[in-house]
Amino acid sequence: MRFCFCILLLCLLFLQPVMAQPEAYLGWFTDADIVNSSKLAAPAGAPKLVSGGTAGKCIDLPLKPIGLSLPTVGLEKYGIISFWIRPKWDGKVENGGSAHKILRMGDPGENGLLIEVNNAKGLLRFVMAGKNGSEKKITASRTDVSNWKAGDWHHVMVGWLEKDGSPSGLVIWIDRIPVVSTVFGGTQYMDPSSMSDNKLYLGDPSSGAYMDELIIRNSFETADCRGGTPIAYRDYFRTAPYTGIQITHKAQLVESDKRVVAGFNKQFGLIATKVVNVDKGTKTTEYVTCSDGPAGSCWETIDAKPYITWTTSDETKATVDADGLVTGVATTSKPITLKAGFRGMTATYPLSVIPVDQPDLDLMYVERTPRYRRGRNNTKVWPD
Repeated sequence: MRFCFCILLLCLLFLQPVMAQPEAYLGWFTDADIVNSSKLAAPAGAPKLVSGGTAGKCIDLPLKPIGLSLPTVGLEKYGIISFWIRPKWDGKVENGGSAHKILRMGDPGENGLLIEVNNAKGLLRFVMAGKNGSEKKITASRTDVSNWKAGDWHHVMVGWLEKDGSPSGLVIWIDRIPVVSTVFGGTQYMDPSSMSDNKLYLGDPSSGAYMDELIIRNSFETADCRGGTPIAYRDYFRTAPYTGIQITHKAQLVESDKRVVAGFNKQFGLIATKVVNVDKGTKTTEYVTCSDGPAGSCWETIDAKPYITWTTSDETKATVDADGLVTGVATTSKPITLKAGFRGMTATYPLSVIPVDQPDLDLMYVERTPRYRRGRNNTKVWPD
């Protein structure tokens, strides 16, 4: 009986659900909505949250570095760190400037990493140091940030990953665009398990900047996309300093009829207004949806569609799917309402459905020489 009980107990233990590792670890001041994530506790002496963040409140990087404890398993092979930064200095200072340290882990000269901006040279540097036996290796990726201005918000993401069991280099994305993707022969990554202190430190007497939406990952695989660039786009869209949205009928980035034809589909998209410079109050608009591309393609993942909700006020006239694709059901005598929601903001659009026998045609282009192909016996065959 005791033997059977022990076997049953072992079976129950093995049947217990395995707790999956979070996709991301978030700073205590981060508002990003990532389903499988874990928010890190605010460390002792953490700076108070201040208004003016990209998606809520942010922190003013402290003069005394603040250590953030986070799980470091896997960071010796793969890692992604992203955040928004609003410097109090310009990206390039003529006849002056200095190095502004933003964050670090371990010793960047022996075993660790560092992100800093040297505005004497107008460069953002991502440094990684590690040891292969007794041999020390230091690697750095650099990108031009000389166009940054004091008060501007910018999204920064850095990454490192192994390929075939060997470190392959350091990558930098600025404002969701990959700007440096360098493969370094002989690169050695940091080893957090051998650090006497493996906290992630934010701030430095030289920082002089605000930070928001800190996200740390130890894998390039996520729940809703694959690879570093899709992650950069998704994290950018879910955290950018947007203040308003509007629906566009030109989701394919070309001129288009504003209406929908009964029995046919039409793709709609979203444009968001973004704060550029907090100090000067300047704003701009940008698309948060792009061409819908082939199903399963990379372009399908570089989009804000997963974070947008779509509805119509009368589904007997038109329906809309989760990607903003509207289907005309029946003609309308007066417009119905197409509605989109994104990060707590809403936008509406007067939606008209016209009959299939009376569509409006838009002129796309005019050619001097019509297109045709050669048929049998060298005859001209006009296209269908």
